[in-house]
Amino acid sequence: MKHLHSFLTILCVALLVSTLLISGCKQDVYTPRPQSPEEQASQIRADLSLGMHGFAIQITVTPYSDDAGNLYFVGTIDPELDSMLDSVVDAYNTEAHPQEPLDVNFVRYGLTDNVKDTADQMSHHKGALFDFFTWVTSPADLVYKGEVPDVDGVVHEAGDPVPGNTTNYDYIQNKDGKYRNYTYADQYTGPTQ
Repeated sequence: MKHLHSFLTILCVALLVSTLLISGCKQDVYTPRPQSPEEQASQIRADLSLGMHGFAIQITVTPYSDDAGNLYFVGTIDPELDSMLDSVVDAYNTEAHPQEPLDVNFVRYGLTDNVKDTADQMSHHKGALFDFFTWVTSPADLVYKGEVPDVDGVVHEAGDPVPGNTTNYDYIQNKDGKYRNYTYADQYTGPTQ
């Protein structure tokens, strides 16, 4: 019995020591190493991409530090996206949020001077800019303006839904070109001549 008691004591001590060692190892494994400013900028860009559905490739994030050593980040919007921003925000306000319009300057600020906070919201799928970019990259609710034959010769009637997954952004960008025969379903007022 004495040997059993000694054996159990040794076993308990061994389990306690191994538990302490394992928990110490886990702490080392899960302790993140400090990131360089460039790595942080890359992470901000990755977080943006979670909410921007591909548009993050059009945002450059640059780290800066002031004289006191404080680190901050500034986003730069690609000129092509920036040139479309006014019309895209206008369409969003008309189609998706007429009761709570989004200001284009708020969008620009969120993608430039406030890019770190915006990235945090995007990574958590929340915020006005997340909602905006979700709409931008969603399929547009389009109908034909008039009778239009497609590439297979099928004639679509005015008011018929447009098949496919044309995004709101693609439609806005090309509504005077390849999508000139389409309009948003809620703006359809009858066949065009």
